[in-house]
Amino acid sequence: MKTKDSLMQTLDDMESVVKLFEIEPFDIYFLGGAACILGGYTERATRDFDFIDMGYSPRMGRVFSMPLFYLRKTL
Repeated sequence: MKTKDSLMQTLDDMESVVKLFEIEPFDIYFLGGAACILGGYTERATRDFDFIDMGYSPRMGRVFSMPLFYLRKTL
């Protein structure tokens, strides 16, 4: 459960960054290991995040860098 909790905290942090920089809220979809952790299918830490390119603007880079903090906490 620690892995999922850590990932959920990172997602909450991502939401805070969106609000801080007044970025328009957007949909985000996870695939692979991160999706399996969120769905409760595995507890192992993942080293990668797969995102579906939804034509995000360059401003989203601040938000998409947040999973790096998750990786540092779990590995």
